[in-house]
Amino acid sequence: MNNVIIMETIYIKSLILFTFVIIGGLLALLLRKNFNNNIISNVLTFSGSFLLSITITHLIPDLYTKINSNDNCYGQIILLGFCIQLFLEQFSYGIEHGHLYNTKKIKPIIMLLSLSIHTFFESMPMIYMTNNIVIAIALHHFPASFALSTLFLNNNYKINFVVTSILIFAITGPISMFIGQYLHSHLVCNLLIYNNYVLAITIGMFLYISITILIESSKNHKLNYDKMISIALGISISLI
Repeated sequence: MNNVIIMETIYIKSLILFTFVIIGGLLALLLRKNFNNNIISNVLTFSGSFLLSITITHLIPDLYTKINSNDNCYGQIILLGFCIQLFLEQFSYGIEHGHLYNTKKIKPIIMLLSLSIHTFFESMPMIYMTNNIVIAIALHHFPASFALSTLFLNNNYKINFVVTSILIFAITGPISMFIGQYLHSHLVCNLLIYNNYVLAITIGMFLYISITILIESSKNHKLNYDKMISIALGISISLI
């Protein structure tokens, strides 16, 4: 793949990520006084099932077809990614999977930094991912952006601060992809191995986020028909 095609691909994927984040943030601004929790919950459930299915059926097999048969550390790296996401959530309050917390004790800069670190890790390997997988990742950015905006608005932060935070969140993914491409183009070392490491960490993060969404999206761990349809739809579309 020549550089022109690679750059066009990065621009397209960056636009997808940027658009979903902006839409989620703007929707929270527009509906801040009256939004339907049930609709947001179903969208979140759909994105969780879609992300989990994409991770299991595409990302994990893709990782293990790229690596050397002598490399046996990727299971541990996936587990490391799981733990990294668990650690980051202590500062982001679960924003990555659409959690809304109405508390006065939040630290917005730390929360935004934690969310940006998460986004940076998961976006760098996207250069080598299909558009379907990028859309799956963007789908889970949508409720994260919505939750971030809603949280800040509910805690009386100014609109300018909310918009700035959403813009920072929106550009983190594209910046990560461009950095990844720069490293790939200008460094002599074998970045395929490095990319596989980042992908393994991303898989661990996705497993944590998607499983958490599916577990916590149902009250008392009981699924209603809407949730079951959302899960089935997410899995079905990921298999197309």
